Amino acid sequence: MRGASVAAVAATVVACALLAAVAAKPLNVDLADLKRPIPLAAEDFDDFVLKHKMTWIVSFVPADGSHDREGIESEADLAKRLDGLIFVGLVELSKEEDALLDKGVLVKGKVPRFRVYPYGEENKDKAEDFETLPEAESRARALLPETVAEMGNSAEVERFLMGALQTGRVPVLTFTSKPGTPDLLRKASYWFDDDFHFGVYPNPSEAVQQQFAVQKLPQLQLMVPQPGSASGGVQLGASPYDRKQFGALKFKNLVKFLAVARMELEKEGIIVPKEERAKAQQEAASSLPEAKFKANELFEVTADTPDACADTKLGMCIVALLDGSPLNEQARADQLAELKKVQQSAALKGRPLHFMWADLPCHRKFGESFFVSPELAPAIVAVSAKQKKFAQHVGTFSSKSISEFVLSVLRGKTTMGPIQGDKFPQVDAADDCEAIHASDLPVEEEFDLSDIMGEDIGEEDEEDKAAADAAEADIMANMRAAEAAAEKAEREAKERIVQAELDKLNKKSKKK
Repeated sequence: MRGASVAAVAATVVACALLAAVAAKPLNVDLADLKRPIPLAAEDFDDFVLKHKMTWIVSFVPADGSHDREGIESEADLAKRLDGLIFVGLVELSKEEDALLDKGVLVKGKVPRFRVYPYGEENKDKAEDFETLPEAESRARALLPETVAEMGNSAEVERFLMGALQTGRVPVLTFTSKPGTPDLLRKASYWFDDDFHFGVYPNPSEAVQQQFAVQKLPQLQLMVPQPGSASGGVQLGASPYDRKQFGALKFKNLVKFLAVARMELEKEGIIVPKEERAKAQQEAASSLPEAKFKANELFEVTADTPDACADTKLGMCIVALLDGSPLNEQARADQLAELKKVQQSAALKGRPLHFMWADLPCHRKFGESFFVSPELAPAIVAVSAKQKKFAQHVGTFSSKSISEFVLSVLRGKTTMGPIQGDKFPQVDAADDCEAIHASDLPVEEEFDLSDIMGEDIGEEDEEDKAAADAAEADIMANMRAAEAAAEKAEREAKERIVQAELDKLNKKSKKK
């Protein structure tokens, strides 16, 4: 796709016919329908929900008629607000309960009011049930994966572009004047992340805007691979979103733009359709030499493993760069479990691959050899020690995405670059992981009351002490004077009362 070629084929797309083609089987609904709850029948539940990668909130409408107008309006309002970020579905139990019980979707006596199905087809068995719609929405939002890379400097942009190309996707880079990741971009990434890798650069400097030819914020542009240079590298050309052709940068219009771009890029062979890509991966896996290599035990790279990826080793090293801090213990355990799944996957099992992991925050220089900083953990690098080259995978850390990345490297479809230092790096024996992780922990500042009161207890000089004593003496003297004056006033008041009584008695005696 070269610049205006997107606009040239825009007429081939009919807006109302754009389907949610992100599922194994596309939903037979158009974009406007996503602003309303989607009726779900038992016969379609697998294709619509369980085999669909998007996040779902499913409302199981009671058969007793307790689903009142307020509930209906709440679900309709939620679907309108989410607008395809999370799908909202309705199941009428009066019609569908028995069939869903037979399919195993529901359990007798334990039918939920709301159920959240997480993002990703592989996660649908981790659904969670809730009694209220706000609880379901809150949990569904919390489970949304971070699929948009946020960057703030040129080095991060370079890593983003490299990561996209290494996974066979076209980078989509958005420059915006607002902080954070817009829901518009997050939503688009869920719909199109098989073919595009999305990134956002908030508040870019003028120099960055000039570098990427940004005309007006916000600006979204495809970074399309161009014919390589003489050295065999990959050049990228910017193809910006055309507001004149597609309208304001809204989700419906962005879907049209990306759908057209994908179609054109498929024609040019830059994007390989998902089905063909899966078929090629299967063929590539079966065409690899017969698997006879015995898998190694997954181990940690330390100063005691200098030959972790020696150039005498056959095959390739798969290194997971993880956060080894105590606070990340559970997440790290989950990530290592995913890596073991990769090791035992049918496509890779028995291949000459050496799996290991390294504590990235502790061994920063080790990670820098692969251009991976601690902020990018967890990440994967595939290393050919003999060729002194590597490829990196930064993004979704799942057995599926890692397996696809490794297969892509084995097939030679992923570009590998030279290792910094020209050899597999060694972990520095001087790295004290315990001390490094302790220094990263939040520190509770100690203080005493004098810090708050503004006093330097125990450090007054003689003049300050004398002044304080004099002030105290003045206060005491004033207090004594006040007490004396009060006593005098009270005594005088009593005397006046007594005198008044005497005067009354004198008057009475004179009358007699």
